[in-house]
Amino acid sequence: MTRLWHDLNLAWRRLRQTARFTLFAVFIVATGIGATTAVHSLVHAVLRSQSLPDIDSVVTLTHRRPPRGAFSRADFDYLAAHQTVLSELTPWMRFREAWTGDGRTEIVMGEMVDCNYFRLVRVRAEIGRVLQPTDCQPDAPPVVVIGHRLWQQRFGAEPSVLGRTIKLKDRSFEVVGVVPVTFRGIDMPNLMPTPMWLPLSAREFMNDQATLVDHELGSLHGIGRLAPGRHVDEAAAELSVLARQLDLTVPTGRRRDFQVFKTADVRMDEQYDRIAIPVGNAATGAIVLVLLLACGNLAMLTLAHGARRRHERAIRQAVGASRRHLIGEQFLESALVAAIGGTAGVVVARLLMTYLGKSISIGNGFVLQAEPLLDRSALAVAVGATGVALLIFGLVPAIRLTRVELNPLLTAEGATVFPQWRGRQWFVVAQVAISVVLLGLAALCVQQVRMASQRDTGMTLDRLAIAVVDFTFHNIDEEAARRTLDTILQSIATRSRVAALAVASGLPVGVFTPGAWLTPIDKPFSNGVDGERVELLASSPAIFQTLGVTIRRGRAIGEEDSMAAPAVAVVSQLAARRLFDTDDILGREILFRRQRWAGDREHAAKSLIVVGVAADTDVGTVGRRNRGVVYLPFAQHFEPRVAILARANEDPSGLAAGLRTTIARAAPDIAVIESGTGTALGGAEDRALQITAHLSGWLGLMALLLSITGLYGALSDVVARRGREIGIRAALGASAGRITRLILVEGIRPVMLGTIAGLVLVMGIQAVLRPMVFGLLPTIDPVVLGVVALAFVAVALVACYVPARRAARLDPTEILKAS
Repeated sequence: MTRLWHDLNLAWRRLRQTARFTLFAVFIVATGIGATTAVHSLVHAVLRSQSLPDIDSVVTLTHRRPPRGAFSRADFDYLAAHQTVLSELTPWMRFREAWTGDGRTEIVMGEMVDCNYFRLVRVRAEIGRVLQPTDCQPDAPPVVVIGHRLWQQRFGAEPSVLGRTIKLKDRSFEVVGVVPVTFRGIDMPNLMPTPMWLPLSAREFMNDQATLVDHELGSLHGIGRLAPGRHVDEAAAELSVLARQLDLTVPTGRRRDFQVFKTADVRMDEQYDRIAIPVGNAATGAIVLVLLLACGNLAMLTLAHGARRRHERAIRQAVGASRRHLIGEQFLESALVAAIGGTAGVVVARLLMTYLGKSISIGNGFVLQAEPLLDRSALAVAVGATGVALLIFGLVPAIRLTRVELNPLLTAEGATVFPQWRGRQWFVVAQVAISVVLLGLAALCVQQVRMASQRDTGMTLDRLAIAVVDFTFHNIDEEAARRTLDTILQSIATRSRVAALAVASGLPVGVFTPGAWLTPIDKPFSNGVDGERVELLASSPAIFQTLGVTIRRGRAIGEEDSMAAPAVAVVSQLAARRLFDTDDILGREILFRRQRWAGDREHAAKSLIVVGVAADTDVGTVGRRNRGVVYLPFAQHFEPRVAILARANEDPSGLAAGLRTTIARAAPDIAVIESGTGTALGGAEDRALQITAHLSGWLGLMALLLSITGLYGALSDVVARRGREIGIRAALGASAGRITRLILVEGIRPVMLGTIAGLVLVMGIQAVLRPMVFGLLPTIDPVVLGVVALAFVAVALVACYVPARRAARLDPTEILKAS
């Protein structure tokens, strides 16, 4: 024990004597351990199984039929009445409603559930009670159960919350209970925790009764528990039989395709796991690679640092010190660095988790909130990562530094001994390749987002500020909604930066539009033929000026197109050509029918006169023009969900930020669903690519820093160990420039190999993975990759030049005299 204490004191004194190296080493270890632990915790938080009691017996029921993957109530009731494999089965559905309280109105999401829901998931209230069967009776008082986080954030965790009311869509719901913090609902709980639960009977207050008896449309999902001794395959087989029976007895024109699977097998969501799991694994793999790079670089720097004491170790071995003891001393120094760096890494991880755990509003009432925790799993990762790091930068250098022959080191020949640069070269190649992959991916994402924002969409998205409101959340009729819109528009029009202002039922790209079908008057909707699918923009007269869309023929929508005037329309050129094989269609009559969505009534067809033909725009997503657009006067066709579009004289960012405030002042009871610039909401700014760019960019910069420092350290060590060789070359007439070029070539060769390997890897990864995770990986741009490669080589040249210049300045006389 005394010997160990002595060695610890010696190791500490040596670390203090080289404080700059020690601090740098601790920084590398802390950054690597902290980032690894935080990313692991985040991925685990998003992709972990749901924490329901006895989850192995819980199953999820869905419908494979697009686009909603949900059941109609009639179909669900049939399944519940005829299935035999499940002991319990309950329906639930998502809802989004306007919540008015504390002087503000916002959109909130939640789950509407049947009253056996909490019994099935086996969750009890932390305070109060959960929903009971009496709460689901048609005449029952409206009640709500809230989540623990909502209780803390909006009600200060006060027990007096019981009995208070939450106002949703002008209806007050009494809070009867709070669930524990461990229960986050069953609708993507790891990423979007459910804030509140309403009984399904509340659909009556939400004006959403259509799907209760409609076999065609559905909004219900199902969750159940297997009966004792039954298996999920039996449930799947039985649902398949019941689906065929429903198709025979109540045909819908579309085959039913029910599916059932274990809830424990779902990580984030059954629809998105295909993308989320490989992305999570890729993020974990990337951060582990960066950690290994950090440890490898630290190992090379430790070798370079320890080489300065090689004569001291040789003398100590010559007078009797064992190699084992010398390895122990060197390892203890690294262990102290690892202990300090690992402890600091846990602090770094906690800070990163706080940042990564923040709520992110993405509009439409969707709030993302993962919950990375510094729990036993995260601490185990931190300890394991610290141990791996210690083995790489502690034990390996300790063995390498003590593996020397005494005679050369104690004689003049010692100056010619140098480490095997070839082995280090391949390590540098691997480092550079990984760095180029990450930085190349980030640069490609940034370039693609930039190009998308500059692409000609047929509209001036880069000048638009947008705010979206939906009057269906407020039980406001058409007349009141129009008055409210007039008030809002008058308030926005007073802002000095507004060049044009309009309302529309969406945007051709990005912002949802109701959609519609068009057909010539002589080809009416019949026999299942819907006609031509188009995007629907019910708009005010200034829509074309605001969007920057040109009228090619005829006129735009005008003030004369009032409710009492004949019904008219402006169609895009593509819609005109698909309907009549020409865009010269002014005065022609067409039939229009709005698209029906879940919960909608059946929309009747009506006749319209074409008064104008507009230029084509992108539709759906930026860069796609596979459908046309029909523009209707907002005065003749009211839509409750509208986008308020303001065209700015300059950069619209400031105007977009002020729209929400202006609307809140003009109409405090109206919730803004989402707001932002045209490029952001219109889809020109791809959020998936932006996230990929940020993640890969930060990891790439970290890898670049590590690669360059490792290269610098390795070359510095090589120069130090090859001093005698360099002195001999200089004595024989080698110029300083030639010596500089020699070292530069030694250093830049692995950088070039690594850069080429990295570029090949980027293209290979893109080719293999992009079809599986479309939208998360960018397309290849050779110019961008070339710029990344040149920039990397330029930075590497700087890192190589410093030790090369130092070698060229060595005095051959002094070197040869010393040796």
